[in-house]
Amino acid sequence: MKAIILTLTVLFSVTATSFAGNGEATEKDQKVTLIRFPHKSKFKVLYLGEGQDKVSVKIYDNAGELIHTNNVRSKASFLRTYNLSQLPSGSYKVVVKDSEGVHTETFSTSAPMFMAKN
Repeated sequence: MKAIILTLTVLFSVTATSFAGNGEATEKDQKVTLIRFPHKSKFKVLYLGEGQDKVSVKIYDNAGELIHTNNVRSKASFLRTYNLSQLPSGSYKVVVKDSEGVHTETFSTSAPMFMAKN
């Protein structure tokens, strides 16, 4: 199991680093990484913990209203996907909180683009 977590950690660290140049993903600290998909209505939160911890993930809209909350009891690390495609385009804030502090990231979503068939 530890080998799988280590492999995922390395894989997502490389992914986050490769996306960071495009502004698609950011890595503000080594514990929390926000990975965005190209269409920007989905994103993943990668949390790299070292021990058992209660972690909360909260998503707020542009008006500061809480639109989603997720409490995770983590033994080490986790990866969660969040889909905002049913919500209006705009700015959203993701707040990840654990026993060591708070990580906050703001990002914008845009409506998916569809091409008309001629």
